[in-house]
Amino acid sequence: MLFSSAVDTAIGLMMVYLTLSLICTSINEAIAGLLRLRARNLFNEVSRALGDTTVRNGFWESSLIRSLSRGQGLLNFKTPPTPVPVVTKMQAPSYLDRRDFALALIDTLRHIDRSKLGENRSIDFAGLEQKIDKNSPLPRLLTTLGIDATSTIEETKKALGDWFDQVMERASGVYKRWMSLLSFGVALALTVAINADTLQIARTFWQDDGLRAAVVESAMRLPKSSSDVPPALPDLAQVKGLLPLPLGWSMSTSSGEDLNALLPKGLGLLLTAFAVTLGAPFWFDLLSRFVAIRNSGPPESKKSPDG
Repeated sequence: MLFSSAVDTAIGLMMVYLTLSLICTSINEAIAGLLRLRARNLFNEVSRALGDTTVRNGFWESSLIRSLSRGQGLLNFKTPPTPVPVVTKMQAPSYLDRRDFALALIDTLRHIDRSKLGENRSIDFAGLEQKIDKNSPLPRLLTTLGIDATSTIEETKKALGDWFDQVMERASGVYKRWMSLLSFGVALALTVAINADTLQIARTFWQDDGLRAAVVESAMRLPKSSSDVPPALPDLAQVKGLLPLPLGWSMSTSSGEDLNALLPKGLGLLLTAFAVTLGAPFWFDLLSRFVAIRNSGPPESKKSPDG
């Protein structure tokens, strides 16, 4: 009985974490889309990698990049010609293919050195070095990548594409760190707003057999894997049977609670916030394992050889 209650309480907590994680994911995606965090991160990392101001501005002014950017598109050719505005971080594309990056950078370098690139010839290094900052690391970088005056366009595109993949690996790491901070901030705000205190929730599940059974029943209805393919992550509609939960602030809560009451409350809220930051996929996978443990029952005690 004790084993079953402990497992059911753990399942109840994980259902709470799963529900809050799904809510936080939706909020995070809304914030990231509204602030265009992915596009801004790509803009910053590509600009940092290009380094030289002339090359960087030329890259974001190129027709290919403009056609992929938000609210830009191809230029309207007018008489007299109007200045070409540089794509800003809020207008930059959220995703950039390695081929598009290589083509845009080659086109930028060609316009900077004003050379006539043929189908089989790469960049005029002599002309390029005269037009960009003498301290720019770009010419040395191109040499390190194996690009020289004898490289073909295809060789240049492949080398630049490989370099771009490395830049995007770093950009992905930077973006994940920022999203982790955002996720924790959103999780903490949501946790405090609805008083999702892990210690209080666990205590309520442990003491309330009816509530614990209802939540476990909800967990049993979640989608399960029927083969080697993992099940799809449930949405909020599939876990709404979790309610009612021991959430929310009581109107009778005193504003003058002593320190002995505030410390456990703060600890419980922080535990929930950290748990929610782990993400819905983590809790869904762990929940599936605990449901399987519950269905298999408690482990059998080993009998001694003497019987």
